Amino acid sequence: MESIQFMRQRDWRAGRKLAGPKRFWFGVLAWAVIATLGIHEAPRLIPAASLGHGPVPFLFGMCLLVAGCALRWWSFAALGNRFTFSVRTTPDQPIATTGPYRLVRHPGYTGGLMAVSGIGVVYANWVGLASIAVPALLLILWRIRIEEAALAIAAGPAYTAYATSHKRLIPLIW
Repeated sequence: MESIQFMRQRDWRAGRKLAGPKRFWFGVLAWAVIATLGIHEAPRLIPAASLGHGPVPFLFGMCLLVAGCALRWWSFAALGNRFTFSVRTTPDQPIATTGPYRLVRHPGYTGGLMAVSGIGVVYANWVGLASIAVPALLLILWRIRIEEAALAIAAGPAYTAYATSHKRLIPLIW
């Protein structure tokens, strides 16, 4: 059962504090609507934005989707029972530095962005890809701002030191 323990939201420490605006979840809902309409309607409305037909866009998109999901799950597993879908911090907040957190500060978001981009590529239309990936990127940037502010307060210098030596989403770039 330990292997699936990271999938549950748990109260892993007493004194945890919820951080960030609840309106973020309304943004997630808006993204879902925009993305769904965009990926389904763009090929019909803007066929000139096609990525091409055949197995190449599909296979590339599926590889991106699977790799993104794997990275996201790996990041959840690295957090273990500290993983939650909401931003929660504690005064003795440990900084995750193992698994994919050795490479970037927010590997779960990197994986999520890869996965939604893979879905966009599978639909083989640039406009559809943009309709799913751009709003997802904006939500991720919003969420990163919330998380980093909470971690800077909770973990202080330990998080600041980690943040200065690790890029946010893309190793060696940003």
